[in-house]
Amino acid sequence: MISPRHSRRVRKTIAADNDSPEPVPAPVKHRTKKQRTEKPKSELRADSDSGNHKSSKPPTRRRKGVLTKVAETPLDVLFEIFQHLEPLDLLRLSRTTKDLRTLLLQRQSSFIWKSARENVKDLPPLPDDMIEPRYASLVFDNHCQNCFAPTKLVQWQFRLRYCRICLYNSPDVTKDPYELPDEMLQLVPRFILNTNIGRRKRCETFYHTPSINALEECLCHGCDLWFDEIETSYWRLVEHSDACEKWASDRAAEHADKLNSLRVARGDNVVERLAALGWGEEIKEMDNETVLRRHKLVWQVKPLTDRIWSAIEPAMIELMESLKAKRLDGCY
Repeated sequence: MISPRHSRRVRKTIAADNDSPEPVPAPVKHRTKKQRTEKPKSELRADSDSGNHKSSKPPTRRRKGVLTKVAETPLDVLFEIFQHLEPLDLLRLSRTTKDLRTLLLQRQSSFIWKSARENVKDLPPLPDDMIEPRYASLVFDNHCQNCFAPTKLVQWQFRLRYCRICLYNSPDVTKDPYELPDEMLQLVPRFILNTNIGRRKRCETFYHTPSINALEECLCHGCDLWFDEIETSYWRLVEHSDACEKWASDRAAEHADKLNSLRVARGDNVVERLAALGWGEEIKEMDNETVLRRHKLVWQVKPLTDRIWSAIEPAMIELMESLKAKRLDGCY
């Protein structure tokens, strides 16, 4: 077959079309993924399981507690230290570790408790029917021996420290002394609870149930010798409980006086610092410094340091300015 003829001009046009470059499409920008700088959790878990995981922080050396060194101390040194403490300190130590509890509560350690008890001023001696740790808990603890709630009540004749709720609910305590004769009822240990209800005062008497049961058994069997022994032990109990109650009252009053003296010293320090700032004449013009000294930032037991003063100084100056304005206005 004869090929069709093309003119030279047509052939040049076709060649030019073939030589011209094809249009290049615009490049498509793809979102690049952020390179991971940390290992995935699966790899970290695998490393930690295999023991190859290394922490970025250097390992810190744990500091040993002070009580761990007690086990390394010779016993004679410990006994010498313990004898210079007070019973409350021994109670707290006995509740820290099992080793210290075993050491302090064994019968051979009673001399430690005796020495610690003698370090307390005017504390009545150990009763014949109690052991040293039990007596220390009765005198110095501040929680109920039944439910461990905080309480200040102590039933000295019962040798118990019960809170108000346990006093009403305990089987060892009763408000009904049954039908004992008067001569026996007066030998039952008792505790009188004073309660203020508004302006009225209510007194409730609680009796020791085990003592009532012992007296009833004595009454049933007619044991005169046993009765005489109960009477002797009761009056000995009353004498010791009265001494303990007086000691506790004197100790509380002494502690209150100590706290009050600390508050007064802090107030004196505040007055001196205010006088140094130029408020001395204004303080002298006061009829009563109670407003200043009984301020909540002043009437405290914590000693006044430079850091504390820098924190309360603006409030004290504001108080003095307010008191001066009231004085000039004739408010006081």
